[in-house]
Amino acid sequence: MRDPSAADPVALLRDVGLGEAPVQSRWELYPSSVPAFVLARARATLAPPPTVTLGLGAGGRLTAQGEASHTWIREARLLARTIADIGEFDLALAF
Repeated sequence: MRDPSAADPVALLRDVGLGEAPVQSRWELYPSSVPAFVLARARATLAPPPTVTLGLGAGGRLTAQGEASHTWIREARLLARTIADIGEFDLALAF
């Protein structure tokens, strides 16, 4: 299994000179709970403006700090609920 934002395993094999021939594999995509991948999913889903910084804490606590429009904040609150492994969304934003 591999998270969609993880490196392509076939490309990794090519990079070390193995190519595809000596290795047979079958990969299934799944949402990994590795914090770096959870945060990458949050960034991709929420598309924060450059003025907002996202962080991920213990227990899947997603934080957003900075400045954002009312529209982005409203949409982010709704979208954060759809992100796998996010337990809480804490907004510390100015508008």
